[in-house]
Amino acid sequence: MKVRIGLHTNEPFTSHRREEIFAIVEAMRSKTAPGVEFTGWLDYPSRTMEEDVAEIEAYADRIQAERIFVLGIGGSYLGAYAAACALDADGLYFTGNSFSAADLSDALNRYDPARDHVVVISKSGSTMETAIAFRLFLERAGGESEHLRHFTIITDAQKGPLRDFAIENGIRRFVVPEDMGGRYSVLSPVGLVPMALGGIDIREVLRGARDMEAECAKDPAENKAAEYALFRDAMRRDGKVGEIFAVYEPKLMALGKWWQQLFGESEGKDGRGMIPVPLVYSADLHSMGQWIQQGPKTFFETVLFIEDGDASLAVPDLDMKDGLNGIANKAISEVNRAAFTGTRAAHEAGGVDTASLVCEKMDAYQLGRFFYFMEYACALSAYLDGVNPFDQPGVEDYKQAMRERL
Repeated sequence: MKVRIGLHTNEPFTSHRREEIFAIVEAMRSKTAPGVEFTGWLDYPSRTMEEDVAEIEAYADRIQAERIFVLGIGGSYLGAYAAACALDADGLYFTGNSFSAADLSDALNRYDPARDHVVVISKSGSTMETAIAFRLFLERAGGESEHLRHFTIITDAQKGPLRDFAIENGIRRFVVPEDMGGRYSVLSPVGLVPMALGGIDIREVLRGARDMEAECAKDPAENKAAEYALFRDAMRRDGKVGEIFAVYEPKLMALGKWWQQLFGESEGKDGRGMIPVPLVYSADLHSMGQWIQQGPKTFFETVLFIEDGDASLAVPDLDMKDGLNGIANKAISEVNRAAFTGTRAAHEAGGVDTASLVCEKMDAYQLGRFFYFMEYACALSAYLDGVNPFDQPGVEDYKQAMRERL
């Protein structure tokens, strides 16, 4: 993954706070930084054993289902959902991530207990959106032991209502690692099990993550994730309050939602953090382009671009008066690249600070690299801002207020 930074702040990010980021990296590696009890993700790709991968693959091969329903919310589903969308995984349906009766009814109307499989993901086992969905699917299954065989539960190893239910009913169980939070768990069974069920090559996902782990273990002055973290820190110090994360492929929008939770929940505390906003270009340029170009420069822009577009689809050579005759026969992927480079040039000329992340292609290997890159960069970025990347003390407030109204 190539990283390009276009910087308009007066402070050169390439040199500032170098000593501090070296200290942060050392504290993470030596397990002395705040929240280190949740840094199991840091070396998880390289620690994952062959038998662990083989177990997930064998399990996925045994599941003969027409549809796979994945119940989970937040970090329990966003990574797998992003992977499924990015890599065109087949047969996965994600629900249990809202209180929408319409969404749940639609899922239940599709669900056939005899032909489909349900994966329930919750570390605590009591997350309300997922727990309600689980009840609904259990009710639809009728509680028959034959149908319970078509459930899989991914939850805490030692405690929780989901763990207890799985043991009592002989339901297949995978473990959410104790030493990582949901938003950092995509490369664990939380993400790998649904990916495998969707036909994604999890060995390639892990290989990409391992390679990025090795790159991030290098001198911070040489790794791109640290460079991105320092760029974000420079933006924060320059007074920026928001970050746009833009993609040029609509199927990568879910990747933006995963990124949004990762950074929003890791950094947004103690009155600090920048609001993460995922967009899809060029579509959102027709709604946000004016504001980005000429509005207040209180934000910066990070773009993920995939180089290997489908070159087989071209602009038809038709004699029309739509102003497009000059680009007849050009590949649509070439038009998309022109949109990427042209928009970046226009935004930078308009005073927008930018970072570009360019991948050759989006496959399982590159996806694994991207997941680890962002997790590592996010942890460094939060530490640079003086907050613990791995807690979320504010999320209970709205939940408590909601419970009081029920």
